[in-house]
Amino acid sequence: MASADQLTKEYDAFGKSGGKLPTRPEAEEAIKVTAAYFCIVAWDKKDPSVLDNLGLELKSRSYTKHPDAVPDPPGPLFLKNEGKDVWVTIPGLPRKAHIELQMNEVGPADESAWKLFETFFNSRNQVKGLTRVKEYWFRARFHTAVGVSEWSAVASHVVV
Repeated sequence: MASADQLTKEYDAFGKSGGKLPTRPEAEEAIKVTAAYFCIVAWDKKDPSVLDNLGLELKSRSYTKHPDAVPDPPGPLFLKNEGKDVWVTIPGLPRKAHIELQMNEVGPADESAWKLFETFFNSRNQVKGLTRVKEYWFRARFHTAVGVSEWSAVASHVVV
């Protein structure tokens, strides 16, 4: 592998031997292509020290495909009335996750009364078609590639 000093020596020797020197834009393009090549080699070998001799740094980050842990449960749900509809805001949505929202019309203690309302990919969603002057309970949890979070705290809401 050639170092910066070796490349400079070869370039100087080429110029002294009577060869035609490239124009400035051609030389800049050649340097960019060479630097990109060395960056690719360093990335492929997973060895950033390859770039040390050239005075370059590998400035990209690598992320694992999946986070290491199950996501934390959602924060407290925010509910807002809009006629027969309720807007549910679920804070803390992690990247590459979706939300499972459950609704209960009986009471939060009755586990069999919880029904899957819908699966969302946004943290703010509209729940339509609810009965007025009735209390509903909501809870949510996150699903990621690693697993499923705990349920959020139950939030109650009376549709006005």
